[in-house]
Amino acid sequence: MSEARDRIRKIAAEHRARGDETAWFEAVYSEAGGDRARIAWADGEPNPHVLALLDEMKPGADGERDVLEVLEVLEVGCGLGDTSEALAARGLQVTAFDLSPTAIRWCRRRFPASSVNFVAADLFALPSTWENRFPFIVECYTLQVLPSALRARAMRALTRTLAPGGHLLLVCRARDEAEPEGEIPWPLTETELRSFAGGDLELTKMERFLDDEGPPASRFRAVYRRSPGEGGAS
Repeated sequence: MSEARDRIRKIAAEHRARGDETAWFEAVYSEAGGDRARIAWADGEPNPHVLALLDEMKPGADGERDVLEVLEVLEVGCGLGDTSEALAARGLQVTAFDLSPTAIRWCRRRFPASSVNFVAADLFALPSTWENRFPFIVECYTLQVLPSALRARAMRALTRTLAPGGHLLLVCRARDEAEPEGEIPWPLTETELRSFAGGDLELTKMERFLDDEGPPASRFRAVYRRSPGEGGAS
């Protein structure tokens, strides 16, 4: 895993040095040559933090629906599709996208009978037909591999696809405010997560926890809710 992560950091650094902050995603998948072991974040299992939070999100006193009753879900940066398939197995209608066309083709080969709509798409140029569409969005580990200057823009793009009253789940690495960012994947701070809220997007839940990796990594799980009123996010 360390070798795969070092390879990805090298590829990402080469592309960033040329002024392209996102093209390295496709390079990582294409250079892997179909070998999942060369994709550091692809462990062949759905993300447990996403599934655990879904299980916790039950109807509350305010009468909100159980998230599991939501029919249509958008997964951001789906990678090789394991979490997408787990969401579909819960009876959800899943659209899963990744910037890398190679990753999407890989998903379709791995799951030829899948009900998931796997799509190659750019987070910063999403289809107009997705605006105000999805009652639930899953964003896991994508923001943490974007430079800080792009993260707020990415969240605005996602909010535009969120249906009024819908929820956005975010999972990322965590760091203290005074702690250095370190190497990619760059952990986010509580202040940054709170800064994404505003306008018609409200932060409704945030927790910091240690995962069960070796050594354990500190992570955030956060849930945002778009106000039920009509109108686009800016």
